[in-house]
Amino acid sequence: MHKRVSLKKRPPRVQTVVMVHRPVPGTKRTSWMTITIRHAAPSDLASIQAISDAAYGVYVAAMGQKPGPMLADYGAHLADDAVLVAVDSGGPVRGYAVMLDRPDGFWLENIAVDPAAQVMRINPVPLACRQG
Repeated sequence: MHKRVSLKKRPPRVQTVVMVHRPVPGTKRTSWMTITIRHAAPSDLASIQAISDAAYGVYVAAMGQKPGPMLADYGAHLADDAVLVAVDSGGPVRGYAVMLDRPDGFWLENIAVDPAAQVMRINPVPLACRQG
């Protein structure tokens, strides 16, 4: 499914840092976590594929086939500089967004968060949109 993003020019090559609340396990407290949004590097490819497989793999049995994001050529998307990643303060990639440059604007092709990070209440949509 494609979602139209109202950008008419390529997002700038900058890092965006946002603060998000996350629950502290075993308590009712929350703490702040720093998330950095940046353009993906070739070294992020394995993490992006692993997140895609973990996030979309639960649908394979119901669909009888792999969903499109599990079959995507993330290497080509990286070569086109079309992938943004969300990285937490500890360093690992927690999510990604693939934004394709189309004649009428940018398209949000795919967005996913590592299921292990979903309990941190990271919402990827505002994170990806902050980059633009």
